[in-house]
Amino acid sequence: MTFYATGPGVMVAMNASRDSFLELKVSYVDSGQMDYLTRNSASYSELGDLLLTLKQSGFNMIQPFLAVKYFFIFYCPDKQTNS
Repeated sequence: MTFYATGPGVMVAMNASRDSFLELKVSYVDSGQMDYLTRNSASYSELGDLLLTLKQSGFNMIQPFLAVKYFFIFYCPDKQTNS
């Protein structure tokens, strides 16, 4: 089985401080041929043996993606000890 995903994308700053971004991308996913089981794939023989019938197909998908990202910056002052 061969599986791959690829696609272009761009992330653009939404403000001058560059802590908010708009991200746009598109991914293409291709699984190649896959074997899988369905609900009706399992049965039993007359002797009680489990029989599995495999199905086969490929999976292709184009997935658009839109996100707003915000980077939080935490300020943690150094603690001073009194000795």
